[in-house]
Amino acid sequence: MKITKETLDELRAIQNAHPDGRLTASDVLARAADEASPLHAHFTWDDTEAAERYRRLQAAHLIVSVRVTKPTASGGQVRVRAYVSMASDRITGGGYRPLETVMADASWRDELLRTAMKELQAFQERYRVLADELAPVFAALETVKAA
Repeated sequence: MKITKETLDELRAIQNAHPDGRLTASDVLARAADEASPLHAHFTWDDTEAAERYRRLQAAHLIVSVRVTKPTASGGQVRVRAYVSMASDRITGGGYRPLETVMADASWRDELLRTAMKELQAFQERYRVLADELAPVFAALETVKAA
C-alpha cells in the first residue's frame, strides 16, 4: 500500500504527541482503529483474516529461527539459519529451502550470493548517515563488490 502525505502526517502527529518523540506500534494501531484515519486502510480489520495472516508470520518466524552449526573453511564452526528464502521462490509464492540444498546447487548458491550482495547494498544505503563511523565496513563492502 502506498504511503501518502496524509499517512506520513498522521504518523508524525502520533510521534509528536509522545512525550519523548517515539513512534510506537501500539499508538499507531490505536489511531488506525478510527475508520477516518488515513492509517486505517493499512490494516486488516477482519479478525479471522488477521489471525490467519499473523499465524503465517509466526510460522515464517519459526522457520527462520532454526539454526544449525556448520563447519567453516578455516576449520571452525558457525551457527547459521537452517532454511533460506530464495528470491526466485518469492516470485512464485514463497517458501524456504534447506541451506544445505541451496549451497549444494551452483545456481541457487549464486542466487543466494546475489541476494546477499543486494542486502549489503541496502545496509550501506540505510546507514549512509553513519558513513564516517562505518567507513571501514563500507570500504570492505566495496572490496567485496569489486571482487
